[in-house]
Amino acid sequence: MAALADWLRSPDCPADVVALQEVWVLADVERLRQAGAEGGALPHSFHYQSGALGSGLLLLSRFPISEVAFHPYSARGDPAAVLQGDYYVGKGVGWAALQTPAGTLSVFLTHLSANYGQEWQVGAFRLAPDCRLPRDNLAGVRLLQVLLPELRDAWAEAQPLRLGATANALESSFTTAGAGHRPIRIDYVLATGQPLHADLVLTDTGRGFSYSDHLGVAATLEMTGSSSSSDGGVDGSKGNSGSRGKSSGTADGGKQQGQQQGGPLAPLSATLQRMRAFPEPFHEAAAQIEEAAAVMARGRRHAVRFAAGLFAAGFGCLGALAARAWEQPAGQGWQAGDNYLLLLGGMGAALGWAGAPTWEQLGGHMHVPAGSS
Repeated sequence: MAALADWLRSPDCPADVVALQEVWVLADVERLRQAGAEGGALPHSFHYQSGALGSGLLLLSRFPISEVAFHPYSARGDPAAVLQGDYYVGKGVGWAALQTPAGTLSVFLTHLSANYGQEWQVGAFRLAPDCRLPRDNLAGVRLLQVLLPELRDAWAEAQPLRLGATANALESSFTTAGAGHRPIRIDYVLATGQPLHADLVLTDTGRGFSYSDHLGVAATLEMTGSSSSSDGGVDGSKGNSGSRGKSSGTADGGKQQGQQQGGPLAPLSATLQRMRAFPEPFHEAAAQIEEAAAVMARGRRHAVRFAAGLFAAGFGCLGALAARAWEQPAGQGWQAGDNYLLLLGGMGAALGWAGAPTWEQLGGHMHVPAGSS
């Protein structure tokens, strides 16, 4: 973070817009925002706060920010997968309206659920031989998180002959390519503007290590028009990404608007029906979405039962402690009371688990497709 702050305040930072993911610590957020302002190139910024641990999303801009909003993802994964953490952080997509000479530029920033096991299928039916489809248990969740309206992949258009790996890249000091993981491009700059150039940045801090376990993506985009709106997007499934546009601006703003997404699977039946009207691999994608819905529903039911069990166990233990204090004579120990305490606590946990209502009975909006458990 210190090295990244030095880069943001240095003359070597040419970016007009920088989008960062996984900035979880507030002290780091303030350090990076201050560095961008001190360097003079990125005086405007916004930190998207969401969830228990935050969204991890930070936007720095050369242009004034007139309006912002954050859209939380309802599909976040399995709450039982505590070590993955995707369900418990405030993942979603942040939006900012930047005022540029080309008009209002909409920038979107997001951090999708990760393919932790790097499970892929190569050579899927009716796809190019080098096209890989994710086969991890969060593949369906990512499909529910992503809506891509006619956005152009800046790297694919500007550097079609280069792999452009951002994760496990050989240039990164954090690469795990030697441990069986292959270099892969999973950080993107997607835009409606014309990509003029794209490159990998933030590879070496000069201190013997890289800035991040993901390389940054820098793209130069040509935006046209003087009053019409333009859209750009920055996405990374992990790590740091940056976008660069040809514009400049002056003034500041920043009004945050909260938006709550409805149940992510409310329109699921119609969506899956449309997907199955197409050939493969749309059918496989529909099956992944169904499986993701089932996994999320099971995980939420288990989480509710677990919480109810802990709640009942706590009451059982408190009751046992109260009874012990009432029955125990002053100055005398009661050996059997310890056994009663354990027995009542265990009974409370078992009763809470057995009697806890399911997620749907608690009023949740998760819809499980027919045929899933």
